[in-house]
Amino acid sequence: MSNIPVAAPDLSGKEEQYVLEALRSSWISSTGPFIQRFEKDFSAQCEVKGTLAVTNGTVALHLALLAL
Repeated sequence: MSNIPVAAPDLSGKEEQYVLEALRSSWISSTGPFIQRFEKDFSAQCEVKGTLAVTNGTVALHLALLAL
């Protein structure tokens, strides 16, 4: 029986560099330059005024339901 991956990660860029930078700077939780940059870039990609990064999909779904 062979495995069928749900998604194959693409680690061909600067992923390792960014992870090490985040770990070494201790910005690995709810705030910091990586989160702010993600929110800004994601907002631009979605062409919306703002976005909010959350800890996981469950929190995202909970907030979406509350917003409805």
